Amino acid sequence: MYIATRSFSTSANCAVDHETEALYTSATFYPSIHAAPPSRSLKNLTAAEEEWLQEDQLQPTSTIPLHPYDPNQPNERFDWRLRASSRMRKLPAQVSQPVKRRQYIRRKQPPVNKIVQGEEFYDAVKNYEDRFIKLLAAEQADAEAVLQERLSSWTLDRLKEEGYCLTELSAYWLQENQFGRPVASFALGPGLALPDHRFENGTQVLVSRIDPLLENDNVIKGSVISSTSSHIKVSFSDMVDIDEGQWRLDVGRSNIIYDRMREAVDHMHHDPQVFEEATGADPQPFLLGTHLRDVLLRTFEPSDEPHEHVAVQAPDEVAYLPEGVLKHAGRPVPGASQLGAFKDDMRIQSWARRYAEPDPVVVEGDPVLEGLNDTQRRAVATMIGQRISLVQGPPGTGKTKTIIETVKLLKVHFEVPHPILVCTYTNVAVDNLVEGLVSSGVKALRVGSGSNVRSTLIQHTLDHKLSIHHLAPILLNVINDEKKVIYQLDDLKSRLAVVEKQKTSIRVQQKAAKMTRALLAMEASLGALKSRKYAMRQEMLRDVLSAADVICTTCITSACTALKVTDFPVVFLDEASMSTEPASLIPIMKGSRHIALIGDHKQLPPIITSPEAQALGLGLSLFERLTQEGDHTIYGDEPFDKRYHAVVPSIMLDTQYRMHPAISRFPSSEFYNHALQDGTVDDDGNAHSRLSPPASQHLQADTTTGNRPSVIFIDHAGAESMKERSRVNLNEAHIVASIVEDLLLNNPQLLGRDIGIIAPYVAQISLMTRLFNRDTKYRQRFRDVLGDQRAMQLANVEIKTVDGFEGREKEVIIFSTVRNNAGGYIGFLADRRRLNVGLTRARRGLFVVGNLTTLETGKRTKREKEGVVGAGVGKGADSWRRYAKFLAEHRLVVKLEGETLGQALYGNLNAAKKMMPTAMALVEAVFMWWRSHVTFRISSPSSPSSTSRSITSDSSTPESISSTTSLSSNTSTSEDSNDYGYGLSPTSFTALLNAEYPSLYSSELVHLDHAASPPPPISAISSFSSSLMTNLYSNPHSHSPTQREVDKMRSRVMQALFCLGEREQERWDLVWTSGTSVSLKLVGEHFPWSSGAKYRYLKESHTSLVGIRGCALAAGAAVESLDLDTFVHPREEEGSCVLHAYPAQCNVTGSRLGLHPALIISSRGRKDNEALLVDAAAYLSTSPLDLGGLRYEDAPDFVVGSFYKTYVRPILFILEPKVRYGYPTGLGLLLVKRSSARFLSSPKQAYFGGGAIDALSVSAPYWVNLRGDKRKAREREEVGVLHDRFENGTIPYLSVVALGCAMDAHQKLFSPLLSFADPTASLRAVSRHTQYLADHARREMNALIHWDGTPLVKVHKGEGSGRWIEDASTIAFTLYTPTPASRPIGHTHLLNLAAVANIHLRTGGLCNTGVLARISGLSDRELLELWETGRHTKVLTRLFEEEFGGDTGYKPLGLARISFGACSSIDDVQKFVDFLKRYFLISTEVVEMSKSTQREIDTTVDDRDVFLQSLVRYPIKSCAGQPLTSSLLTHTGLLHDREFVLIDSASGKAMSQKQFPRMALINPSIDDDDPAQVMTIRAKGMPDFVMPLRGGGTEEADVMVCGDLVASYHASAEADEWVSKFLEVPCQLHRIAQSTSASPHCVMSRPSTFGNEAPVPILFSNESPFTLISTVSVDAVNDWIAADHNDVKEQGPTNSRPVHSSCFRANFTVSTRGSGSLPPFHEDTLTHLRIGSQTFQVLARCRRCLMICVDQDTGVRMREPFCCLARHRRNGRRKIEFGMHLRWRGELSGSGTWTGTGEGGMRVSVGDSVRWTVG
Repeated sequence: MYIATRSFSTSANCAVDHETEALYTSATFYPSIHAAPPSRSLKNLTAAEEEWLQEDQLQPTSTIPLHPYDPNQPNERFDWRLRASSRMRKLPAQVSQPVKRRQYIRRKQPPVNKIVQGEEFYDAVKNYEDRFIKLLAAEQADAEAVLQERLSSWTLDRLKEEGYCLTELSAYWLQENQFGRPVASFALGPGLALPDHRFENGTQVLVSRIDPLLENDNVIKGSVISSTSSHIKVSFSDMVDIDEGQWRLDVGRSNIIYDRMREAVDHMHHDPQVFEEATGADPQPFLLGTHLRDVLLRTFEPSDEPHEHVAVQAPDEVAYLPEGVLKHAGRPVPGASQLGAFKDDMRIQSWARRYAEPDPVVVEGDPVLEGLNDTQRRAVATMIGQRISLVQGPPGTGKTKTIIETVKLLKVHFEVPHPILVCTYTNVAVDNLVEGLVSSGVKALRVGSGSNVRSTLIQHTLDHKLSIHHLAPILLNVINDEKKVIYQLDDLKSRLAVVEKQKTSIRVQQKAAKMTRALLAMEASLGALKSRKYAMRQEMLRDVLSAADVICTTCITSACTALKVTDFPVVFLDEASMSTEPASLIPIMKGSRHIALIGDHKQLPPIITSPEAQALGLGLSLFERLTQEGDHTIYGDEPFDKRYHAVVPSIMLDTQYRMHPAISRFPSSEFYNHALQDGTVDDDGNAHSRLSPPASQHLQADTTTGNRPSVIFIDHAGAESMKERSRVNLNEAHIVASIVEDLLLNNPQLLGRDIGIIAPYVAQISLMTRLFNRDTKYRQRFRDVLGDQRAMQLANVEIKTVDGFEGREKEVIIFSTVRNNAGGYIGFLADRRRLNVGLTRARRGLFVVGNLTTLETGKRTKREKEGVVGAGVGKGADSWRRYAKFLAEHRLVVKLEGETLGQALYGNLNAAKKMMPTAMALVEAVFMWWRSHVTFRISSPSSPSSTSRSITSDSSTPESISSTTSLSSNTSTSEDSNDYGYGLSPTSFTALLNAEYPSLYSSELVHLDHAASPPPPISAISSFSSSLMTNLYSNPHSHSPTQREVDKMRSRVMQALFCLGEREQERWDLVWTSGTSVSLKLVGEHFPWSSGAKYRYLKESHTSLVGIRGCALAAGAAVESLDLDTFVHPREEEGSCVLHAYPAQCNVTGSRLGLHPALIISSRGRKDNEALLVDAAAYLSTSPLDLGGLRYEDAPDFVVGSFYKTYVRPILFILEPKVRYGYPTGLGLLLVKRSSARFLSSPKQAYFGGGAIDALSVSAPYWVNLRGDKRKAREREEVGVLHDRFENGTIPYLSVVALGCAMDAHQKLFSPLLSFADPTASLRAVSRHTQYLADHARREMNALIHWDGTPLVKVHKGEGSGRWIEDASTIAFTLYTPTPASRPIGHTHLLNLAAVANIHLRTGGLCNTGVLARISGLSDRELLELWETGRHTKVLTRLFEEEFGGDTGYKPLGLARISFGACSSIDDVQKFVDFLKRYFLISTEVVEMSKSTQREIDTTVDDRDVFLQSLVRYPIKSCAGQPLTSSLLTHTGLLHDREFVLIDSASGKAMSQKQFPRMALINPSIDDDDPAQVMTIRAKGMPDFVMPLRGGGTEEADVMVCGDLVASYHASAEADEWVSKFLEVPCQLHRIAQSTSASPHCVMSRPSTFGNEAPVPILFSNESPFTLISTVSVDAVNDWIAADHNDVKEQGPTNSRPVHSSCFRANFTVSTRGSGSLPPFHEDTLTHLRIGSQTFQVLARCRRCLMICVDQDTGVRMREPFCCLARHRRNGRRKIEFGMHLRWRGELSGSGTWTGTGEGGMRVSVGDSVRWTVG
C-alpha cells in the first residue's frame, strides 16, 4: 500500500506548530524560563479567549511607543510612501525636542460581518463557502475515520510494525519546557533503541495506558518536539502524573489545521478596504480578507454553465496547452489598478514594465540582478508589477532564488515599507528560503516551532529575537509577579472558602468581608499585571516584526497570534501547487492586495485522503485553478473595447541548473513539451564537469565517445510480493544495496549523504532501511568490501518515498520501482506527477531499477478503465511506456541475469575476499618493512612541492624490494584509505604500538592525556641518543655547524607546521623560546602598550594568553574579554595599538577555530595599528596550521606554540631534571611576520643578555645596542635577525637537535606510504587518526544512558560550536547522576577511580577559567568567593573536596578531559567507555540490586547476637593499626588514637597511604598499662624505635590536615630519621598539641544532620572520633568482587583476591555470634548504638578514598575494594560510602565526661554486646 507522507492531516511539515502558538499566547515564551502551569481558573482558556480577556483589561493609559513607520498619525496603519522600517537610517537626536511616547494602539479581531444578499460578491462567496466547507468536512471526517479505523481494526502488532504505535514506554518530566509547555521524555529503557516509527517533529500523539479507544477521556494529547534513537520528547498543555507505570503512544491528528482553513474560507466575507478606511477605530481591527476577491471568486459567480474545477493538465494527460496559455501576460480586471500595492511607486512600475519584456530598456540606476536568466528576471518583474501572478518552476529552475531576488529588490533597493510575508508548504522550504535571504543581506525572520527550524537558523527565529529584546527581563519580572499573585489569590480563595463554611458569627462575617475586599484588590492587581504583560508582548512582537524585511513561515503557521500585530499586504506563496486552496488562503486572508504564487502543477499535488473530497476537487490547488482559467474568456456580451481575458499573468522558468542534460532530456519532453532548457552545459553543448557521472560497473563508457551515461535502467526478473497492503521486492532491494556499495567503492569523494533511494511503497522503504542500518550480515558485508570507515557512510544514505524528496536533490538517485508481476499492473507508478519528481532529483547519476516488461505493459484496473475519478491515474502508464522506449533507443538498459546478476550482487564482495589474504597483506608487509628500515632527512628546506629526500636502507633490504616498489606505486594514498591506524590492519597497527610504546602497552595503561603529555616512542629516544653519541654539538654562538643546524630547523618547522614554502619563509621569522607561556610573555612585555592601546582576547582562552592583560593593564591600556561573536566583529578602533588574541584550538573542549577568526577580522580591513596573535599550542598537537594558504595580509602577526605536544615531548622526556639527566627542558616558538616586527620594538625592554646584544658600554654613561637595531637604523622593514634580539643567552640547542630527531621519527612512523614529498603528511595523518577516535568516542559516550533515560555524559562544546568550528581530538565532559536530582559527578572522584583503573586523564580547571565559568555557570563573584572559601572554610574542603560550589552549592569546580594522540587506539576508547559503564552508569540491574539490598535490611533483627569483634587504634595517622582488647574512651577518640602524624618535609602536609603506601608497614604500639608510657615503632628490616610519650619536643608547628591547619609540635629528631630512612622520603613525626580544645580541626556539624551542637574537637582524624564497620558488610563486598571478577574475566590478584576488614581502618568491627544473622549494611540504618555500657551517636556514613586500596599487610596498592564500592556503594553525590562515623555520648551512657586515665575511665572491650536504635 502506498502511504502518503505529506497528508496535511498528519504530516509534520504542515502540521500546526503548537509550540509556536504557545510561544505567543502562554505566560512564558522563553525556553530558559521554567514556568509553573497556569492556575486552574485560567488554564482552560483558548489562545483567542486569553487574548480577548487581556485586551479588555488593557488600560488606555498604557504608554507603548508607536510603530516605527508611523511617527505622526497614530490611527493610520501604514503609508506606502514611507521607507521600510527595517531599512530606516538613524537620525541625529534632537535634544531640544525630546521624543514623547505616544499611547499604544490596540488591535483586535474585527466582528464577523457576513455578506448579505444583494451585496457585491454575495453569490460568489456563498458558492465558495458551500463548496470548500463541505470538502473540508469530508476530508476531516475521513482523517478521523482513518484514525478510528486504524485504532479499532488494526492489530497491535501491525500498528507497531507500521510505526503508528509504541508500547511499554516509561516516561518522566524533563526540567526543560517548550515555550512554557511542559515536556516529557518517553523511552523503552536505558540503552534500548526504539523501533522504526512515525513520530516525527510536530506529530500529534495520543498517550494512553493500554488502548486510547477504551480509555477515551483519560487519553492525553501532546505534540512531538524531538526524537532520537532511544527517546521521544513530547510537549503537553499541562502536567499530569506520568512518572509511574508504562505508557503507549499512538499517532494522532489535530483539528486546528481544519479550523484554520475554515476560518480562512470564512474570511472571504471580509473586505479589508472597510477596515483600512476606519482610521479612528480603537482598538484597531486586524485586516481580514483580501483585495483580490474579484480574481479568486471569478469562477464562483453565478453562470448559465457552471465552472467545473479540473486540472489544466490532469496527471494522466499527455496533451499540452498552447504556450500562450501557460505563459501569458494577462490583462487587469476593471478597478484593479486602484488596488495594487505598488501602483503609486513609479520606480517599481517603470522597472516592472521594462524588465517584463524579453529585451528590457535599461535606465541608469536600475538595480543589478546578479545570476538571473531571462525568464527569472521576467518572473521577478511579473511578481512585483502585477497584483496577482503565477510563476511555474519546473525542477531545478531556481524558484527559491527568484523569490529571494524579488524580496531583495523590494526591500533593499526600492525600500518598500511593511514586512513581506513569504509562506511555503513545508518547513524545509522555509528554512531554505531563510538561509538564502540571510546570505543575500535581507533581514529575514523565521516564524515557527524551534523543533522544526534548522539549527543554523535559530538566531533568525522570532522566539530568539524576542528572548534578546530589551524588554525581555522586564517582562520576566512581570510574569513572576503575576505567578506570585495567582498563587496568593488561590490561597486566599481557599482560605475564604473555609471561613465561609464556619458558623456565621459576627466576627467570622467581618473576617470574610475583609478577605473579600482583599480578594477584589488582588484580582484588580492581577488584571493590571495581565494588561501590562499583554501590552509589553505586543510591543516586543511589533518591534521584532518591524525590524524584519520579510517574514517566513508555513501557510498553516501564518495564522498564529504573533503575526496579528501587523498586516501583510504583500504575500508570496512558494510550493503553492502542493497546498490545498483553503490552506493557501490562510496567509492571503491577512489583508493582502499583492500576491504571487510560485509552484509547479506538473509535480506533486496536494495529498487528499478522502475519495469524496478528491472527486469534488479539493486536490486542485489554487495555483492550478488559477492556471486553468487562462483558457476562458468572460464578459463575452460586452462591447469589444471592454472585452478582455480575466487571466492571471503567469510565466514559466525555462532553464534548469540541477541535472546532467541526459537526466533532464526525457522529463523536458514528456512533462514540459520540450520547453525546459539546460543551464548545465557550456557553449559547445558539453555538460559541466561537476556533473560528470559517477564511476560504476553499471555505467559503462560508450565505445565510440568514451563517455559514461548518467542514466541507466537496470532490468531484472525478481518478483514482487505482498506485505500487508503494500508491496515489496526482495531481489530488487539486494540490487539497490549492491549499487550503493559499488558507488561508494569506486567514488572516494562520494559520501553517503550524496545518495538518495526512492521507492513508491512503504514496505520496500522499510526493507531497504533494515538492510542498510540493522541487518548484521549486510553490515559485515559492507565492512568487508568498503572497510570500516567507508562503510559508516551507509548510515547517511537517505531512503524515502517520492514525497519525501520533493524539493530535494542528490548527486545520485536510485529509483526502485518494485513492481514485477505477470499481469503487468503498476499501481501507484502510474502517477505521472510522482514519476516527474522521481526522475528529476538526481544531479549526476540516475539508476532506475525494475522490470521493464511490467512497466511497458502498464495495465490499468477495471475502475481505472471506466474512468472513475480518483480511482487511479492510469494514463501515467503511457509515460512509463514512452520512458521505456526512450531508454531502449538510447541503449540505457542493462539486463541482470545469470552471471551478470551474480557479478552485480557479489562481484565486489568476492574481489575483496580474494584481495585481503594476498595483495593487501603484501602491501601491508612492504609498508611495515619500510617503516622499520628506511630513514630519511630533508636535504634542504624548500616549498612542499620541491622537497627532496634521500632514502637509505640498511643491508637487510629484501631482494623483493623491486617488486614491492612496483606494487606500492599503484597503492592508493592515505586519502583513499581508512583514517584510523594510518592504513594498517588492526594487527599491524597493534604491533607498531607495542614496538614503539612499550611503556603503555606492556603495563596495560590507557593514556588519554595526550594534549598534556604524549608518551615517547622508542625510535625517537634511540635516534636522539645515537645522535648525541656520534656527533659533537657546540654552542651556536661560536658559529659552528650546530648554528647552521639550528637555522635549518627554523625553516623545517615553518615548512612542516605552518606550510610555508621557501619563498614564503622570507617574510617570517621564528624565535626559539622555552615554551608557549614564555612566547606569550615575550609578546606581552614588548608590545607598545599605552593609555590609548587595547588588548582584546577571547574569553575562553588559556590562562597564559589571558595573562598578557597584566602587561596591558600595568601600562594603562584597556582590556576586553569577549565572546566569540563579539571578538570576530570588532568595532573600528581608534588611537594607538590594538592586539587581538585568540587560541586556534581550545585546550579544554578541543573546538578548533583555526584561522577563521583571523580571516573574519581581516575581511573588514585590519588597520596598521592592529596586530593579531594566535595561540596555536593546542592546535599544533595534531594538525599543521596552514599559513601558506592565506594571503600574507590576512595572516596573523604572531603565532605561538610549543613542540612537546607535537614532536619534542618524546625526546625531551629523558632530558627533564626530575629524571636527573641535567639537559635543558622544553622548547617553544614565536613566529613573527617580518612586517609586524614593529609591534615588538617597545623601548620598555629592560633586560638584555647573551647573544641578543651587539655592543654595550662597561661604565657610565650606560648604553646598549641590541642585535637588529642596526638594520632598524637603516629603516628596513624586515628584521632578519629578529630572533637574535629575543633569544637571550644560549638557546636550548640540544632541544633543537632533539626536535629534528623527533620530526624524523614522526614522519617515519605516521606518514602514509608514497607521501615523502609532503613534510606535513605525518601530522595530517595523525589529525585524521585522532579525529576518527574522537568522533568514535563522542558517539560512544553520548550513547551512555542511565536507566531512567538521563544521559551519563555531557560532552562540552566550544563557544559557537556548529558554524565553521571543528571538533578536534580533545573532549571535555562532565558525568551526571540519574534523575530526578540529576547532578554532576565530582571530577576528583572520577580522577581517583580512573587512577585505580590505570586510566590517565585530566580533570580540574584545565588552565581555562573562561570555559569552566561558562560550563559551570560561575560568575566572577562566585569565583572570588570560592578562592577565598577554599582557604578559610573547612566545610567546603571536607564535604565537597573542592568539587562543587557557587550560589547553588552544586556547580562543578572542575571538568574532565580526554585527548588522543598519534599512538592512541580504538582499544583505548573502548576501555574508557567500559570504565564509565562499569563505575558510573546506573543500569536497571544496578537499581534492582540496590532495591533488593535495601529490602534485605530487616530492622527487627535480634541485636542480642551482635558483639564487638575487634578494637583497633592508630597511634600514628595512616600507619598500621594496633589491635586492642580494651580501651579507654575520650571525646576525641580512643586513647592515643591518631595522636601522631607524619609530615612531608617538602610540602608541610600530612602524609597518607594514598601517596606513600609503605606507611601501612609501620607498626606503632602503646602499652596503656605500662607506667613508662612509651610508643614502640616497628617495621620489617628496621630496629625497633622506642619513644617516650611524656615530655618530648616543644617546637610548635601548624600541620595541614584535610584542609585545616592543626596545632602540633615536633616529637623527636631521632624518630624523623627512623621513619625517613624506612620510607625513603624526608619527613617528620609530629604530635597533636595539648590545647586540642582550641584546635580548628573538629567534627563537622551540619544542622540537617547534627542539630545545632557545637563542633567537637578531634585529633588527627579526618572527620570523626570513631569509625565502625560490620564483618557482614565486608563479606558482601567480597561477594561483589568475586562476581565482578567473573563478569569481566580480568586476571591478577588485584581483582580476584578477597579484601580484609583491616583495609577499611575502622576502630570498631562488629559481628554476630553463633546462629545470629545480620543483613549486610544494616549499620546504614542506625542512629545510635550501645557498645557494652557506652552509647554512641551515628554521625554519617564514612566516605572512602583510594587509601582502602592499600593492602595493610604488604603495603601494595590494589584496585579493590575501591572499584567494587564505586559500582555498588555510591550516594546521591556519587561519593563512595562504607562504614559509619560515630561520636561518643558519655552523658547518654549515664556517666560524665571522661577527665583522666585510670580505672575510673569509661571503656569498651572486645566481646562487648552491641545494641542499636534504628532511624
